[in-house]
Amino acid sequence: MSLSTPTSANPSTLPNGVIPALPTPLTVDRELDEPALRALIDRAVGSGVDGVLVLGSSGEVASVGTAVRERTVEVGLDAVGGRVPVIVGVAATDLHHTRADVERVCALPIAAVLVAPPSYGVLDQRGVIALYEDIAGVASTPVLGYHIPAFTGVRLEPATVAHLAASGALAGVKDSNRDLEYLQQVIAIGDTTDRPWFTYVGTDSLILPSILLGAAGGITLASSVAPGRVVRLVDAIRTGDLSTARHAQAALTKLILALRRGPFPAGAKGALALQGICTPTLAAPLTGLSTDELRELETALIKLDVPDLSALSGGVTKEES
Repeated sequence: MSLSTPTSANPSTLPNGVIPALPTPLTVDRELDEPALRALIDRAVGSGVDGVLVLGSSGEVASVGTAVRERTVEVGLDAVGGRVPVIVGVAATDLHHTRADVERVCALPIAAVLVAPPSYGVLDQRGVIALYEDIAGVASTPVLGYHIPAFTGVRLEPATVAHLAASGALAGVKDSNRDLEYLQQVIAIGDTTDRPWFTYVGTDSLILPSILLGAAGGITLASSVAPGRVVRLVDAIRTGDLSTARHAQAALTKLILALRRGPFPAGAKGALALQGICTPTLAAPLTGLSTDELRELETALIKLDVPDLSALSGGVTKEES
């Protein structure tokens, strides 16, 4: 398919605002914990988020097996029930499997597919262009590029992204590189194209400056642990209440720093375990936080007044106000 040929992809379906990057709840046997995924989604949607991402980095997309990935998308879509848009992440080490995963998820009612470049054979920028142009040829939903070089070893350079935006191969980018200079360059690409363009920040500590600079929103981890807090932050930004937004951002930064412990995303899964949502189990071969580490995390989260810490705290439940 030529990239100049219109497809059924509709970037207008992409969400703005708060999009939790959902962890994939696993049982102790490392199977998908379907009731936990439903509970996680119901809490997020009920808190007023604008969309959800399943199978991002926080969802261990590169580590869970094929069966878990496929079932996660099926259960996730059913649990959302059309209440908010759903973005699905794809990460693979070769083009063949990436194409197959993209085609499979694009056949479902999703808003977009978030594609990370392969992380083993490191691509140059010509390879990045070839990858996303090829994927755009089989995708029937908008494609988002995933800039997370700490995990993939691949940078999506602004000039490369601009080329892909101009050709229509990309509808936007999620940037998880904690680099506001880069983010501004990618946001500015929206001024050079007549197509809808979406730049998402992937770092909770940068939501306030990113949205003020023109980002469409945040696809972030803390909004899975305390979705109401991130919603209130973004609402304050939207209404121009920057004093409230600054305080909310400072509190959110403390939370995400507290969650940065153990192999990613062990801290977030530990917090969800403390909230009674799911086990702290990570996909093999990674191991989650130990009981002692969970209690250390619990102490940190109690100080931050994180809600619903009932699992290891003697049944005391803290409600979000």
